[in-house]
Amino acid sequence: MGFLAKNHVLAATDLVGVRGERLLFDKLNFSLSNGTVLYLQGANGTGKTTLLRTICGLSKPYEGNVNWCGDDIHELAEDYYKHLLYIGHLPGIKEDLTALENLQFSLALSGTPFDLTQATEVLHLLGLEKGLNLPTRMLSQGQKRRVALARLWLQDLPLWVLDEPFTALDANATDMLKQKIEAFANEGGIVVMTTHQEVGMRVPKFEQLRLGCIKNAQKNQPGFLMTENRPEAKPARALSTFSVLYRILARDIQVALRRQSDVAAVFFFFIIAASLFPLGSGADPKLLSAMAPSVLWVMALLSCMLSLSRMFSERLCRWNSGADDDFQSACCADCTDENTGALDTFGLAFGFCCAFDWSAV
Repeated sequence: MGFLAKNHVLAATDLVGVRGERLLFDKLNFSLSNGTVLYLQGANGTGKTTLLRTICGLSKPYEGNVNWCGDDIHELAEDYYKHLLYIGHLPGIKEDLTALENLQFSLALSGTPFDLTQATEVLHLLGLEKGLNLPTRMLSQGQKRRVALARLWLQDLPLWVLDEPFTALDANATDMLKQKIEAFANEGGIVVMTTHQEVGMRVPKFEQLRLGCIKNAQKNQPGFLMTENRPEAKPARALSTFSVLYRILARDIQVALRRQSDVAAVFFFFIIAASLFPLGSGADPKLLSAMAPSVLWVMALLSCMLSLSRMFSERLCRWNSGADDDFQSACCADCTDENTGALDTFGLAFGFCCAFDWSAV
């Protein structure tokens, strides 16, 4: 493999993971060199997927940083991602495409040349010879998982991050994948993986990191990384009405600004209506002053109605193709923009109307 001659190190320094109001892990530190398999353990909801997404650069840590060969992964950006192969807990395939087409698509996105003969051989090896030309929506969950895992045989990358790779696999496929991971690590690759199945691998360095509260943990075992996370319970904090409105408004403005065309339409409508109002009501200053607040409120609400169709849309984020998490993040952002458009514009109009009311007073 092309990365054998290089020394790669994946390191985490004082990582803190927070989801919502809950602390998932605190001050995590590890350093993984060539030939290391890091096995993440923990119950559901303890932060395993969050940690994997942080390692992949899909999520930023609350505190701390992840380094690749001494440099921060977010500063490296593409220079880091080109070394990474990430397979999430969803298959990450397009169900309208065949297995070969999915592999061709995935390899093209990563810049890896596609060899039809090699891809066909790998799919045969994984027991998919009968489904090569079928849309993957017709395959079982285990077969879809095999299509996703075929990338492990086709891409020459030094770092694998695998979220529940053994899910839906039968015993034969599980053994085959285990042997592939062992061979990859013995050739100098680095693997970070999580699974609820007990796995033991013959690799140069096999380390375990357990997330969540651990009772009767056996410490000081050779090659056994363990961080005992005992998050302190945070007392419930009551938020004032103003704080809630402020947070909602700040979120909606941030989301709205990502759809500049829609915001421009709302502002354009509002400005035109505000400009025509004096022409229709006459030039009497007292009349304008008396009617302005209520009229501006009505115009603001009418402006918000430009995006009501999106707010009540039934278009939800559905991973029909089981897209990878990086594609999911992009899609989720689009859906957030579409389904909360009315809230975004209402937040903007609300702020302007308050400003007009205060100035009138």
